[in-house]
Amino acid sequence: ITEPLLDKCWRKSQGHPLYLRYLLNQISAEGKIVLETLDDTLEEVDDYYTRIVGPLLEKSALKDALGLMSRIAGTIKLEDIRSLCSDDAILDIRKKMWHLFRYDKAGQELSFFHNSFRQFLLNKTAEDILTGDICKEIEIKYYLRLSDYFKESWDRGYYLFNAEEYDQF
Repeated sequence: ITEPLLDKCWRKSQGHPLYLRYLLNQISAEGKIVLETLDDTLEEVDDYYTRIVGPLLEKSALKDALGLMSRIAGTIKLEDIRSLCSDDAILDIRKKMWHLFRYDKAGQELSFFHNSFRQFLLNKTAEDILTGDICKEIEIKYYLRLSDYFKESWDRGYYLFNAEEYDQF
């Protein structure tokens, strides 16, 4: 690691530990070339997510995949991602935002590197396409799809089933 590389990382992250960790994850995944495309302007973590993920959410398959993944409690099994998500969405996740996840190769699981990214996705994937407002119906549809998917896996989908609320739908 060279002094100019350290200096660039420090200026970009301003010492913010989460931002620095994301930056180092991205450098690890993509190489030092990442720093050549960044300016030194400090950005908030939500702005970072918007820059990285925002344009990708215009792809409905990816938005759908991230909407489902962000609503799965705990770690996310790769087999679930393969079953719930399209190949195109999986490729976008792998190529463009892998550094935002922790990958457990042994357990074949993913988890969000930080809960702030999960929270960002919970909101963004529930936005109405026309108005940009959070839409409860969209959220409900994600949870209903997950409850249907996990209906045979009570231990992994228990949080999706509340008999009183479920009967309303």
